[in-house]
Amino acid sequence: MLRRQGCAIGAPTAAALMKYANLEITNRGEFPHGLNVPNAIDKPDQNIPQYFYTFQSVYHWPVLGDNWNDLDSEKKEHDIHMFYTLAWWKLGEGIVDDHDADT
Repeated sequence: MLRRQGCAIGAPTAAALMKYANLEITNRGEFPHGLNVPNAIDKPDQNIPQYFYTFQSVYHWPVLGDNWNDLDSEKKEHDIHMFYTLAWWKLGEGIVDDHDADT
């Protein structure tokens, strides 16, 4: 017969604690650190590429069996393109001076 050594009855074990771990997924459109907009960037030419190399996408592809198919592929690709376009646009705010704008 198997017995647990050194474990009081009713005391939560590591496995029991892990069972209820918080696995909340961030909403689509949020940045990885939870803010709606990224923090200020000191050196954009160095930090912007690094940001996108390490960025964990919050766009989740659907699993098989939930009625998704290749007929919606153009819509999904457009969605991803717009997401990254908006992310670049938000990261680039304030980089260009006002006097550089076309008049």
